[in-house]
Amino acid sequence: MTVTEYASEHPDPGFAIFMDRVDRVVASKADGFGFLDFADACWADLYDGAPGVTDEDIIETMADADDLFRAYLELEGSE
Repeated sequence: MTVTEYASEHPDPGFAIFMDRVDRVVASKADGFGFLDFADACWADLYDGAPGVTDEDIIETMADADDLFRAYLELEGSE
């Protein structure tokens, strides 16, 4: 399943755009692994805060949800 397929199931079309952004941000920090490769995070809650959501907010949300993602950040020296 691609990100767009995953996100397109949501009734809000803006959510698909948001989730594509989430995937790009996560992949940029995790050697190409996208958000679907990690534990589920509260993306709908974070989306409620959009458009003020920053890339750092996305990274923090993913790191809080998944220890493996947090480990990628620590290996990279981002945390």
